Amino acid sequence: MGEIAGRIGGVVSGYDIRCTVQDGAIEGRIGGAIGGGSVALQYDAAAGTLRGRVGGAVFGKDVDVVITKTTAGGRFGGRVDGRDIRLEALPGGRVTGRCGGDVAGFDCDFELNEKRLTGRMGGSLLGMNADVSATGDVPAPIVAVLAVLTHYYFQVMHRSHGGSRGGRHGGAR
Repeated sequence: MGEIAGRIGGVVSGYDIRCTVQDGAIEGRIGGAIGGGSVALQYDAAAGTLRGRVGGAVFGKDVDVVITKTTAGGRFGGRVDGRDIRLEALPGGRVTGRCGGDVAGFDCDFELNEKRLTGRMGGSLLGMNADVSATGDVPAPIVAVLAVLTHYYFQVMHRSHGGSRGGRHGGAR
Protein backbone atom coordinates (compact mmCIF):
# COMPACT_ATOMS: atom_id res chain seq x y z
CA MET A 1 0.00 0.00 0.00
CA GLY A 2 1.12 3.54 -0.66
CA GLU A 3 0.15 7.06 -1.53
CA ILE A 4 0.96 9.59 -4.23
CA ALA A 5 0.54 13.25 -3.29
CA GLY A 6 1.77 16.59 -4.53
CA ARG A 7 1.09 19.61 -6.68
CA ILE A 8 1.39 20.58 -10.32
CA GLY A 9 1.70 24.35 -10.78
CA GLY A 10 1.61 27.09 -8.20
CA VAL A 11 -0.52 27.87 -5.19
CA VAL A 12 -3.14 29.80 -7.17
CA SER A 13 -3.11 28.16 -10.59
CA GLY A 14 -2.08 24.63 -9.71
CA TYR A 15 -3.63 21.22 -9.19
CA ASP A 16 -3.33 18.75 -6.33
CA ILE A 17 -2.68 15.04 -6.73
CA ARG A 18 -4.02 12.75 -3.99
CA CYS A 19 -4.12 9.02 -4.70
CA THR A 20 -3.86 5.75 -2.81
CA VAL A 21 -2.14 2.72 -4.29
CA GLN A 22 -3.10 -0.79 -3.21
CA ASP A 23 -2.65 -4.10 -5.03
CA GLY A 24 -2.00 -2.27 -8.31
CA ALA A 25 -5.11 -0.07 -8.07
CA ILE A 26 -4.41 3.67 -8.12
CA GLU A 27 -7.45 5.65 -6.98
CA GLY A 28 -8.02 9.22 -5.92
CA ARG A 29 -8.34 12.70 -7.36
CA ILE A 30 -6.40 15.30 -9.29
CA GLY A 31 -7.33 18.96 -9.06
CA GLY A 32 -9.65 19.62 -6.17
CA ALA A 33 -12.89 18.42 -4.65
CA ILE A 34 -14.99 20.59 -6.99
CA GLY A 35 -12.87 21.36 -10.05
CA GLY A 36 -10.99 18.09 -10.19
CA GLY A 37 -11.22 14.69 -11.74
CA SER A 38 -11.23 11.16 -10.39
CA VAL A 39 -8.33 8.76 -10.91
CA ALA A 40 -9.09 5.06 -11.54
CA LEU A 41 -5.98 3.28 -12.84
CA GLN A 42 -4.66 -0.26 -12.67
CA TYR A 43 -0.92 -1.03 -12.69
CA ASP A 44 0.12 -4.55 -13.72
CA ALA A 45 3.78 -4.84 -12.70
CA ALA A 46 4.31 -8.17 -14.48
CA ALA A 47 3.04 -6.81 -17.81
CA GLY A 48 4.39 -3.30 -17.20
CA THR A 49 1.04 -1.68 -18.04
CA LEU A 50 -0.81 1.27 -16.52
CA ARG A 51 -4.41 1.45 -17.77
CA GLY A 52 -7.64 3.07 -16.74
CA ARG A 53 -9.32 6.44 -16.74
CA VAL A 54 -8.83 9.89 -15.30
CA GLY A 55 -11.66 12.39 -14.97
CA GLY A 56 -14.72 10.17 -14.84
CA ALA A 57 -17.00 8.52 -17.36
CA VAL A 58 -18.18 11.65 -19.23
CA PHE A 59 -15.29 14.13 -19.32
CA GLY A 60 -12.54 11.66 -18.59
CA LYS A 61 -9.59 10.46 -20.61
CA ASP A 62 -8.40 6.89 -21.12
CA VAL A 63 -4.88 5.98 -20.03
CA ASP A 64 -2.84 3.25 -21.76
CA VAL A 65 0.87 3.34 -20.86
CA VAL A 66 3.65 0.74 -20.93
CA ILE A 67 6.29 1.16 -18.24
CA THR A 68 9.74 -0.45 -18.39
CA LYS A 69 12.73 -0.01 -16.10
CA THR A 70 13.89 3.13 -17.96
CA THR A 71 10.95 4.29 -20.09
CA ALA A 72 7.23 5.01 -20.05
CA GLY A 73 5.28 5.35 -23.26
CA GLY A 74 1.71 5.25 -24.41
CA ARG A 75 -1.36 7.40 -24.89
CA PHE A 76 -3.66 9.63 -22.85
CA GLY A 77 -7.09 10.23 -24.33
CA GLY A 78 -8.51 8.81 -27.52
CA ARG A 79 -7.15 8.37 -31.02
CA VAL A 80 -8.32 11.83 -32.13
CA ASP A 81 -8.23 13.96 -28.98
CA GLY A 82 -5.37 12.25 -27.21
CA ARG A 83 -1.65 12.65 -26.82
CA ASP A 84 1.27 10.29 -26.89
CA ILE A 85 3.62 10.27 -23.93
CA ARG A 86 7.30 9.38 -23.98
CA LEU A 87 9.41 9.53 -20.82
CA GLU A 88 12.94 8.25 -20.30
CA ALA A 89 14.93 7.83 -17.10
CA LEU A 90 18.48 9.09 -17.52
CA PRO A 91 21.51 8.51 -15.27
CA GLY A 92 21.58 10.61 -12.13
CA GLY A 93 17.84 10.57 -11.49
CA ARG A 94 16.80 12.80 -14.37
CA VAL A 95 13.60 12.01 -16.30
CA THR A 96 12.92 13.74 -19.61
CA GLY A 97 10.40 13.37 -22.37
CA ARG A 98 7.38 14.78 -24.10
CA CYS A 99 3.61 14.60 -24.00
CA GLY A 100 1.95 15.29 -27.35
CA GLY A 101 3.43 16.12 -30.70
CA ASP A 102 6.05 18.61 -31.81
CA VAL A 103 3.54 21.48 -32.10
CA ALA A 104 0.75 20.81 -29.61
CA GLY A 105 2.72 19.08 -26.87
CA PHE A 106 4.95 19.94 -23.96
CA ASP A 107 8.39 18.89 -22.78
CA CYS A 108 9.02 17.26 -19.42
CA ASP A 109 12.19 17.72 -17.39
CA PHE A 110 12.23 16.19 -13.91
CA GLU A 111 14.55 15.11 -11.14
CA LEU A 112 13.48 11.88 -9.47
CA ASN A 113 15.09 11.43 -6.06
CA GLU A 114 13.92 8.10 -4.64
CA LYS A 115 10.15 8.65 -4.87
CA ARG A 116 10.03 12.45 -5.00
CA LEU A 117 9.62 14.05 -8.41
CA THR A 118 10.41 17.73 -8.96
CA GLY A 119 10.80 19.67 -12.18
CA ARG A 120 8.86 21.33 -14.94
CA MET A 121 6.46 20.57 -17.77
CA GLY A 122 6.15 23.00 -20.66
CA GLY A 123 8.31 26.02 -21.23
CA SER A 124 9.74 28.55 -18.82
CA LEU A 125 6.83 30.97 -19.42
CA LEU A 126 3.76 28.79 -19.96
CA GLY A 127 4.84 25.65 -18.15
CA MET A 128 4.10 24.35 -14.68
CA ASN A 129 6.30 23.10 -11.87
CA ALA A 130 5.86 19.62 -10.46
CA ASP A 131 6.43 18.49 -6.89
CA VAL A 132 4.97 15.02 -6.31
CA SER A 133 5.98 12.33 -3.82
CA ALA A 134 5.12 8.70 -3.22
CA THR A 135 5.18 6.65 -0.06
CA GLY A 136 5.03 2.92 0.45
CA ASP A 137 5.00 0.39 -2.37
CA VAL A 138 4.66 2.75 -5.36
CA PRO A 139 6.95 2.31 -8.40
CA ALA A 140 8.77 5.58 -9.08
CA PRO A 141 7.88 5.78 -12.82
CA ILE A 142 4.19 5.95 -11.93
CA VAL A 143 4.85 9.22 -10.09
CA ALA A 144 6.23 10.78 -13.28
CA VAL A 145 3.39 9.46 -15.44
CA LEU A 146 0.75 10.76 -13.01
CA ALA A 147 2.36 14.22 -12.94
CA VAL A 148 2.35 14.43 -16.75
CA LEU A 149 -1.18 13.07 -16.93
CA THR A 150 -2.41 15.73 -14.47
CA HIS A 151 -0.84 18.57 -16.47
CA TYR A 152 -2.26 17.23 -19.74
CA TYR A 153 -5.74 16.60 -18.29
CA PHE A 154 -6.13 20.17 -17.06
CA GLN A 155 -4.77 21.63 -20.32
CA VAL A 156 -7.52 19.74 -22.15
CA MET A 157 -10.23 20.62 -19.63
CA HIS A 158 -9.42 24.34 -19.83
CA ARG A 159 -9.37 24.19 -23.63
CA SER A 160 -12.63 22.24 -23.78
CA HIS A 161 -14.52 24.25 -21.19
CA GLY A 162 -13.35 27.79 -21.79
CA GLY A 163 -10.60 27.99 -19.18
CA SER A 164 -10.83 31.09 -17.04
CA ARG A 165 -13.01 33.02 -19.49
CA GLY A 166 -16.08 30.85 -19.63
CA GLY A 167 -17.71 27.68 -18.48
CA ARG A 168 -19.09 27.53 -14.98
CA HIS A 169 -17.13 30.47 -13.64
CA GLY A 170 -18.65 33.29 -15.64
CA GLY A 171 -17.80 35.22 -18.74
CA ALA A 172 -20.22 35.98 -21.56
CA ARG A 173 -20.38 33.70 -24.56
